[in-house]
Parts: sequence; structure tokens; C-alpha cells
Amino acid sequence: MDLYVLILSRMGKIKLEYLSPVLDKKDELGIFDYVKQLIIKTLQFVDENPSSISIAKDFTNSKSLDRSILLELLKNGVFAEIDTDPATMYMGPIKNSLNRGEIDKNYSLEIINYYINTHVENFSHLLFSLNINDHFSEKAEKILSEYMSILKHGLYSKNNEAKEANVL
Repeated sequence: MDLYVLILSRMGKIKLEYLSPVLDKKDELGIFDYVKQLIIKTLQFVDENPSSISIAKDFTNSKSLDRSILLELLKNGVFAEIDTDPATMYMGPIKNSLNRGEIDKNYSLEIINYYINTHVENFSHLLFSLNINDHFSEKAEKILSEYMSILKHGLYSKNNEAKEANVL
């Protein structure tokens, strides 16, 4: 476990070097720009550090590791260095977007944060599952564009509103 902590801590520090320019803008960016820039920086990190993928997969798929302990150690190590709690790292940009009217104010900060946290965390899994190795290919760009559109607009079809209006 100590070796995993060492490897993940080192990998986390390198990744933070990529993410820091975006994390530093969390008080000015809206959530959609913030998320997109974080994803792009993460993809740059993965492209330039290809072994990070296999390390992350091993970590994620391990049956013998207590991931909660490792994640807590990383949270207190790498994320503490930048004074960012991964559970709340989207709150500033979410508040910015709420204040700008980019997000419906009928939803609570906690639910929006959880929703975004969950979806962003799983975006990289999507790329892995689709075996997209060139993260800046036309196909990857299309997937990122679709992903951001769903994040912004949801899955609900505007055409369905017209159908529902006719039913009433």
C-alpha cells in the first residue's frame, strides 16, 4: 500500500501541474468552461504520461486495496497542497454560473456539485471504454462536445416539450 501511495502521490503532483492553471481560475470561470478546461488539461496529462492510465486502471480495479484509505491519503497530501477538497472543487465555478444565470437556481449547490463531480469523474472511463487513445482526435473532440452539451442542456428533448404541450 505504501508503494501505491507513493506512486499515486507522485502522479497526482504531476497531474496538478497540468491542472493548476485552471484550478487557479475557479473564482472567475463558470462551471462549464471550468469543467471543459479541466478535462482538456487532464487529457494532456494522460497523453504526456501514458503510464498513468495503467496505474489508474490497476488502482480502480484492485480487489485487495482499500481505495478509501488511499483516497484519503491523497486528499490530505496532493489536494491539501493546493487547498482544494476534491468533493467541493466545483463549488466556486458552480456559484459563478448560478450568479450569471447559466444554471437553474431551482437546484441546490450540493446536488449540482454531486452531479458534476460524478459525471466528470466518469468521463475518462468513457474514453477508456471506447478505446480512444488519441484524446485530441476528431472522434474524441466530438465526444467531449457531446458530453459538454449534455452537461449544459441535459438529455431532455426540446421537441418533447411541444408534444407534451399538445397533449395538455
